[in-house]
Amino acid sequence: MSKILRFLRKHWITVWLVAAVLASSGVIAYASFTRVTVAKRVVSTKKGSGVLFSSNYLESSTAKNASASYYTDTNNDLVVDLYVYNYATPKTNPFYRDDNIEYTITAKMVKDINGTELTAADETVISGLTYKFGDFQFNSTNGFQTLLTGQTLNKTRSNSNHYTMTFDKSEISEVTTPRGYCIYVEAKPEYGFDLPTLKGYIGVSLSEVIDPGWRGEIVDEDGKDYDGYNYEITGNGIGVLTVTWNNTKLEPNDLIFKDSKFTFVDQDTNDSVRGGSVGSTSELIKVDGTNSSLAIRLNSSTDVIKLIQFYKVEENTYYTVAQIKGFVDSGTWDGDS
Repeated sequence: MSKILRFLRKHWITVWLVAAVLASSGVIAYASFTRVTVAKRVVSTKKGSGVLFSSNYLESSTAKNASASYYTDTNNDLVVDLYVYNYATPKTNPFYRDDNIEYTITAKMVKDINGTELTAADETVISGLTYKFGDFQFNSTNGFQTLLTGQTLNKTRSNSNHYTMTFDKSEISEVTTPRGYCIYVEAKPEYGFDLPTLKGYIGVSLSEVIDPGWRGEIVDEDGKDYDGYNYEITGNGIGVLTVTWNNTKLEPNDLIFKDSKFTFVDQDTNDSVRGGSVGSTSELIKVDGTNSSLAIRLNSSTDVIKLIQFYKVEENTYYTVAQIKGFVDSGTWDGDS
């Protein structure tokens, strides 16, 4: 068992990613800010080029909670913006240069975020309300589904296509019993073995708390025998989250400092440092006795979720998940004014 645990620790990110691939896809939106079950993970088209077919909500494999926003139209119905890119968002370069990306969009109504098919009663309700993909309104006449062919992302520049999804205002009329209808969206390339199909379930529901801010938490619910634990950061707004942990119990995976999707803040100079750049090292961790802290800059217009793996400092030491959660705080949020 100890050999297995040592192996898992050395390869924790790989093990977590393999496990994550088994998760299902989904998106949920809340009030002014939405809870979006999504992670932008797609394949690379060339060695070292990054991910060059992506979306702000759709993804090819894993799914995690994150934040986004919606707005209301003139009828007070709820509108969510969907984007598909020919680059690895949020970076606009490099972009897919081999050819124009030709793809189709499928959008259909489903009963919930799990993709449950509509019942006859659901179809009657939806036909009397406003649920749309672009100008297409879902109803019983069109089978609650549409197909958009000939979608193109031009190879000559960084490019994105914009789509809107409209949800009936009744979705947020009651906190306790939201309707919970979702739109399943799939973007499927017409050709190219190196491009994945992106997909996701998107819906809206009223939230009781809409204050901006980011927070982190250990998301593992079991595993006293684990050597490492996943600390997930979610939220909305723009600012800096400072995470503090007990350095006699836990230590973060140093590989985060090589991850360009992270932007850290030097707590002595207040300078921003992008992961993978010069100066992005574990020296950004500030030590104060048995407490260590790390400051991370976050922006919900580009960031979906952040994940840090924390390892036990002492091997073959057993803690409950409750104890592990007590060793690292949810973070101190300092939003930009």
